[in-house]
This record gives sequence, C-alpha cells and structure tokens, in this order.
Amino acid sequence: MCIIAAIVLPLDDESLVKKLRGQENPLIFNKDERVRLWKGYMPSDWYWMYDRSMSEWYGFQEHLNQVITKVGFDVRWVLLCGPDHVKVNEVPLISQWGCKDIIVSNVSRPADFISPTVNKLKMLAGCEA
Repeated sequence: MCIIAAIVLPLDDESLVKKLRGQENPLIFNKDERVRLWKGYMPSDWYWMYDRSMSEWYGFQEHLNQVITKVGFDVRWVLLCGPDHVKVNEVPLISQWGCKDIIVSNVSRPADFISPTVNKLKMLAGCEA
C-alpha cells in the first residue's frame, strides 16, 4: 500500500461525549481544540485536517473522489482507528465510510484482539487473515 495523502476526521463533540460516557472524569477537548492540536504550529505536508461537521463529510468525500479520479489518480479509502472501535466480535461497518480496508492499532490502549500470553493476533469477525 502506498499512501500519498491522509485526511484526519476528528469526531464531532457530541460523538466524542457519547463515546466517553461512563468514564470517570474524562478529559475532553472540543473539536476546535483537537483540530488545533493536530494542525500544530505549521501546516503538514502529509495530512490534511477536515475541520467541518461529520454530516458534511460524505458529500465532500464524493466530490473529492470525482476530482481526484478525473485527474487520473486511483482513490482507495482506508479507515484508521483504535481498539475502542474494533473488537474481536465487533468490527465497524467500514463501507459506511467509503472504505474497503481498515488499519487498527493497540498503541494507546489495550485491544481484545491481541492474545495476552502469545504475541499473536486473534481473528476478527468478518475479516480476512
């Protein structure tokens, strides 16, 4: 896979609050603050921040697909997320994002798809090896 560009889609505030519901004293930055953290002090040359509402994303993505394919690029969307969205028996419906592939990591929190005793990944429901 050769990734030439990435778009970061931070969750809307309501979605983040819902995701963290039940956690004791969660640290929640609003979307504008999270966008500023991603952008840092200088623009990045490897990713772009989508700072609009998620409800506008699908129309934007469709338009972007049309423009990119018109100039001759092959577009393949890949969902990148954490283990809070992917579990052994619960894989997100990635097609709703226009994706056919998903990349997930346990870098920031435990994942139930990694065997604690053997350095081996468990099979995810509905996924290939």
